[in-house]
Amino acid sequence: MFKKIADRYFAWERHLRDSFGDDIETPKGRFWAYVHFHLMDHAFFRVLWTNMREIAPDVYRSNQPSPRRIAKWKSKGIQTVVNLRGAPIQSHGLLEEEACKAAGIDMVCLKFGARHAPDRTLLLELFEIFDDLKVPTVFHCKSGADRAGFFSALYLNMVAGHPMEKAAKQLSLRHLHVDFTPTGVLDYVLRVYMERNRRTPISFRDWVISEYDAPTVHHGYQDRIMWSETVDKLQGLTPAV
Repeated sequence: MFKKIADRYFAWERHLRDSFGDDIETPKGRFWAYVHFHLMDHAFFRVLWTNMREIAPDVYRSNQPSPRRIAKWKSKGIQTVVNLRGAPIQSHGLLEEEACKAAGIDMVCLKFGARHAPDRTLLLELFEIFDDLKVPTVFHCKSGADRAGFFSALYLNMVAGHPMEKAAKQLSLRHLHVDFTPTGVLDYVLRVYMERNRRTPISFRDWVISEYDAPTVHHGYQDRIMWSETVDKLQGLTPAV
């Protein structure tokens, strides 16, 4: 019974969240967009708490910024904001897009989930962002815990050249990430890669292109399969050369 009540509540909350906050062009729409931003997107939690940290020279991770915070970033010389929450269609994205334009900051959007192993296509899009990224830069998700942590780990490994064992520490309790929840699948992706790389060195990019399969990795996490077994399964899916 409790699950049914919870499901009904979350369905109602989702319906309410999606029912407004998609207009900043009119005074009335802008008012309700700010209401939506602070209440439905929980921006009131982020007034003082930014979850922001410099992970490499001129490269920062953060939670969802407010327009005021983005204006301050301009004075820091930020050139690019990477939004891991997807295209701006509701209050948080629309206000962010407007603030970035006003500040002359490029905004790059990628819709990235935290509760499933990311698709190969999505990871390839992420690699393209790395290839074209202008620094100083800030990348963020909603809370700056899970998606921002995963993005940080890949940046440190693929761009800054840190070993993945060190880079993966970006997914940590320090930024409110915990690996025993559904978002722990992001840790699992990195651990599977580290086990594969331990056997025979391979870059994360090449591993994703040649061997990675999101459903196999995701089911490995759900079924609590050891990383080594998931590596075996992935390599079994790879055609012999």
